[in-house]
Amino acid sequence: MATEVDHLSNSVSRQLSNCEVDGDRGFLPTPDPLDRLPNDFSPWEEIGRELPKLLMTGKVRNFIKDMPLLDATRLCDDRERRRAMVILSFMGHAYVWLALRCRGINSRACSGARRCFLTSPTPWITGAG
Repeated sequence: MATEVDHLSNSVSRQLSNCEVDGDRGFLPTPDPLDRLPNDFSPWEEIGRELPKLLMTGKVRNFIKDMPLLDATRLCDDRERRRAMVILSFMGHAYVWLALRCRGINSRACSGARRCFLTSPTPWITGAG
């Protein structure tokens, strides 16, 4: 009986591991996620910090438009790529949310917000790969 339980437990552990789920930490990665990207990616970190203010003022699109295009291939490891994906995903979702919020409103802050949020989505796509 104990061998069946052990076999089942090992099987479940392997299946969880294949899905990057830890038996003790669940979906939390090991080691802990990064708190900050390297300095080369400080524009992404800045928008991450300022996103609530940018949303409230309707300035998300302009802020993103003025950001330098960063090379996501310079991210060194999975921890950096995951941190970048969180930030880039929030940027994209904020842009779309603002466009939906502004639908039908004739406001200068919302003008043009219906277009794609990045001139070049390359960093987001690269980070996802």
